[in-house]
Amino acid sequence: VTLNLFDIEEEEVFTSKVSLRIINSLKGMSQLNVENNLYLCGSEEGASIGSFLLKLDNTKGMTSTVSIMINAQYSHVYPSMIHVPKNSILVVGGKRQEKCEQFDITNSKWKYLPDLPEERYHSTLIMDNNKKYVYLFGGFCHNKDSQSKDNNKNCNEILRLNLENMMIWEKLLVVQGKELLERNSCGVVNSSDKDNIVYILGGKDNNKEITDDIIECDIKKRTAKKMTSKLKHKSSFINQQGVCVSATTFVLFNKKANVHRINITSFD
Repeated sequence: VTLNLFDIEEEEVFTSKVSLRIINSLKGMSQLNVENNLYLCGSEEGASIGSFLLKLDNTKGMTSTVSIMINAQYSHVYPSMIHVPKNSILVVGGKRQEKCEQFDITNSKWKYLPDLPEERYHSTLIMDNNKKYVYLFGGFCHNKDSQSKDNNKNCNEILRLNLENMMIWEKLLVVQGKELLERNSCGVVNSSDKDNIVYILGGKDNNKEITDDIIECDIKKRTAKKMTSKLKHKSSFINQQGVCVSATTFVLFNKKANVHRINITSFD
């Protein structure tokens, strides 16, 4: 497996080979960067042994070591992942999956989370600046009313989980621009100086077209609008949460391994 390493200061991409001895395919896995460690979690469709969780330690530069962690209980095909306080990773949903789990990195233990109200995969998770809530944007779910063989549809409702009680995923009513949220495999970043503003980057729309759109979502007002600014390339993203370089600058990789260095102060 080829691993891309991005040097933020030099803005150079290096490649490294990593041997995954027990897994022939990474299909169905999502990835998350946590303090220079890359976590991969997921399973191939139809798997009955839960989901693999792998940790790639990138702190040693070009020499990456792989650790096989404890399997998740459920099969998560392209789940959403996010690092939250108390050093835990949330693994949310997946293809034909509403189950959610939390992995405690410090103690290497899994525990259950409330189910999603609907299936979501290729979605994007982000945490608010106060670290009280996580929000789930976009992604696919299966359209039960469709007779078509390819009956996926992009979701336009925002789901929210309170990290303090973790009781239920709430559906947030979007009062304006709801159709702009109908996309999957987006990037997403917080605004550092506006507590309630999230920028949704690129992704695929309902026509399966990859976009270069930048959508500004005001969570408090429940509105979304398209910005005049565009991405440099039409892109769907591998690392859907931007790696924070500074308060206003983020780095993301799209699925063609292009690097997006994004300064949110330039959006208009």
